Amino acid sequence: MDMQVSVDFSLFPVCDQVSIFPYVEACQRVLTECELSHELHAWGTIIHGEWDQVFLAIEKCHQTVHALGAERITSSVKIGTRQEVS
Repeated sequence: MDMQVSVDFSLFPVCDQVSIFPYVEACQRVLTECELSHELHAWGTIIHGEWDQVFLAIEKCHQTVHALGAERITSSVKIGTRQEVS
């Protein structure tokens, strides 16, 4: 059985930048490259997919934002799961 997950993910870089748009754009690229269904909203992103793939993508978002210069990041994650029964 695969565990499907819907995650409400918000990532907040702790930095001196006025706009966080470059970080949001970079994370959206990560999610697209990971081929995950996602929907951007005013306070974060809803991500749908298989548990391991979704959390690997969240890790990659953190790595990417650190690589862009954010020394610290705080994230908020709300998780909903369901199991597909064959």
